[in-house]
Amino acid sequence: MQTVYSVAAGVLERRQALLQEERSLEQILSRRYDLTVSQFAALVAVEHDSKSLGQIADEMGVVSGNVTRLADALEEKELATRVISRDDRRHTLLNILPAGVTLLARIRGDALLLGGEG
Repeated sequence: MQTVYSVAAGVLERRQALLQEERSLEQILSRRYDLTVSQFAALVAVEHDSKSLGQIADEMGVVSGNVTRLADALEEKELATRVISRDDRRHTLLNILPAGVTLLARIRGDALLLGGEG
């Protein structure tokens, strides 16, 4: 029988491993593609269809202000753009641009060896 302590310790151990993997990924994305993990996640979120900044925030588990800053950075890099929703002008949508699609295809095709360059 598992105890609360053993379950919590296991969760914390897996969380530490995940954080280490994310740090490695952050370094690789930054060096190779000039992207943060969050910028990458936002691009993936809109790869096939534009989404509102609120939807992206919900999917990423962050507040909408964080997504606003992500959208600013992606627009500055000319990887995505914001447009006002035709259905509801109160909503701003993030659309991926061709350069963003190309970058995701490049990332998808590259072999990434976490913990080092590959």
